[in-house]
Amino acid sequence: MGFTRRRQPISLDIQDDLITYVDVKDPDLHAIHAFGSCELPDGIIDKGKILDKDALANILRNSVRQWKIKHREVRFHVPDPFVFLRKVELPESVSFEEIKGYLYMEVGISIPVPFEDPVFDYVPISESAGEKKEILLFVSPKPLLTDYAEVLQSAGLKPVCADITPLSVYRLLYALGMTEPNDHIMCIQLHQNNAMVSLFHDHQPIFTRQLAFQYFIHENGADISKTTQLQLEETFTELDRIISFYTYSLHQGDVQISMIIIIGDHPFLSDFEQELENLTNVPVKNLKRYKFRASSGEPIPHEFLLPIGLALKGVK
Repeated sequence: MGFTRRRQPISLDIQDDLITYVDVKDPDLHAIHAFGSCELPDGIIDKGKILDKDALANILRNSVRQWKIKHREVRFHVPDPFVFLRKVELPESVSFEEIKGYLYMEVGISIPVPFEDPVFDYVPISESAGEKKEILLFVSPKPLLTDYAEVLQSAGLKPVCADITPLSVYRLLYALGMTEPNDHIMCIQLHQNNAMVSLFHDHQPIFTRQLAFQYFIHENGADISKTTQLQLEETFTELDRIISFYTYSLHQGDVQISMIIIIGDHPFLSDFEQELENLTNVPVKNLKRYKFRASSGEPIPHEFLLPIGLALKGVK
């Protein structure tokens, strides 16, 4: 008797200016058999918030038709500005089976979060008897996720999962054999006008923060190099604070960052890489230096790294 293997969901990343997708036969770096992208004009999405749902749905509908992925299940990323992560210690009286009910009662009340009408997920950190009951809590605003889900449905897709970009970056590192449980890894997603910083230990995210730059790069600006230097100085100041907080406030000076990973579309990413290594004395690896190919052998551009990481969801 033959069995039909269930197709993997499409993995979709939607940024303010670009939509990218990959399609895989299995959650494996060597199983990517299709990928595509579509640019978005100004005024559709701003800092992750959809400004024009109809326009976005029309653009995505045309792309879905072109990519031949209509009626497929799809995973997508929650926009970075709307991701909140924190470690929560649970009362001893709450069993692991009761966590979800406890969170429904306490998120936004005894557990403060920065969003009204939040939606949440969690991952247990400690499960052994005698250990403190701790979870990693992920929170996003429900209206925003509803907007994205409705756009995807209007475009002919079936949204089944929302994930966060730091996890997709880390899945890439894991698939490339770049991580060990004892490592303390900082991941920096550097874009033209913002950065997403996350810290991982024991294959779990411990900390995330988005940095919104005070100085913006404009394509027709008079002095891009000066603006870039101001951005780099601004970023290095914040990174120094984050590293100090992680090392001394969270770990009492007992740990050090093992490696820094950078990824993103900032036009001066290489300059950032070199300067960062000089300032921190921590090994810095730029994921744009790694080559990725589809199963056909076709090179995959680096703007597809986030949906590739999302497509690896489920790898053990």
